[in-house]
Amino acid sequence: MDTHSAEPPKNPNACMVCGKSDHPEDLTKRICNDCRTNLTRLNIPKWVKAFALGVVALTLVDAVRVPRFLLAGIHYQRGENAQDQNHYATAEKEFKYVADIFPGSIENNAKLVISSVHNMDFGEIDVAVKNAGRQTSDEEGLVEEANSCLEMLDVYIPGKGLDSLVLNRFKYPDTVYCDSLNAFALRNPGDNVAKYFLADKLFDLEEYKKSDSVLQYCVKYTPKNIFIIQLMAAIKRESKQYDSAIYFYNEMLDWNAESVAAISGKARVELKRHNDAIALQLAQQAYLTDSSNALSLEALAMVYYYSNKQAQANGLLTRIKQDGNPEDSVVYNRLDNILTGKTIFR
Repeated sequence: MDTHSAEPPKNPNACMVCGKSDHPEDLTKRICNDCRTNLTRLNIPKWVKAFALGVVALTLVDAVRVPRFLLAGIHYQRGENAQDQNHYATAEKEFKYVADIFPGSIENNAKLVISSVHNMDFGEIDVAVKNAGRQTSDEEGLVEEANSCLEMLDVYIPGKGLDSLVLNRFKYPDTVYCDSLNAFALRNPGDNVAKYFLADKLFDLEEYKKSDSVLQYCVKYTPKNIFIIQLMAAIKRESKQYDSAIYFYNEMLDWNAESVAAISGKARVELKRHNDAIALQLAQQAYLTDSSNALSLEALAMVYYYSNKQAQANGLLTRIKQDGNPEDSVVYNRLDNILTGKTIFR
């Protein structure tokens, strides 16, 4: 026989928290008003709040970072695809995007060096080389290719004695600078860099035969250097050897299918040939490839000028000046002389 006393029957209307029986009957949950109020005022420990906020913060950070990492991978792949097609202007844009996220990536910086050299973008070359620093990579072939491209810049790097003259070239009148280069080249007959700079300045002074003669020395020792090929193309263009000019520009395009220098150069050739419709197509192509490049702006301005669109031509001339790049001063002065009638281009 059970010796325990029987428990009183439970009140079905009692509050499930405190046991009182005054909870509202219209609620499905059996909680009285006092208990409901206390529950809504329940204090959450600070460590719980801090932990929850930390979880939320990490989630938000991952939500931002993961897509950026994924985008970097997408842009890197696009850059590689562009390089495979010799579209180095597109490739440089893609690798620059990746560099903003992974500035220390040796592989991306090597790709960026290769693209920048093909585009003759000296500013970006310098940034990529500095970002790469002294890092090493397992992809030896990629690093060797980048170093090979950098070696092509040797023709642009003056040695001791010539360096101060070149760095201060904008302080001298063109004729004085040219005479100084010539004197240095005579004293140093084996200096290929001095001869290149001399040929380049002779071209600016419209001494095309002399420029060609000096440049032949450079061609003898570095026949496939893209910078020498570009200058040779320009000399042939201004010497009215148009087929030869197109030949050299096409060599540049074989090396970089998006070479603004080559595309805009061909536009200038067609302008001289009075093939203005073809010149317009080429100038527009150069501009779409890189609308900030002084050579693309110059080519389009010249097409506008010979299409009696003086206002548009002057607007592009102003843009070249506003960029404030000292290296573009030659392009600006050359274009200004054409637009003002000082130079008869054709």
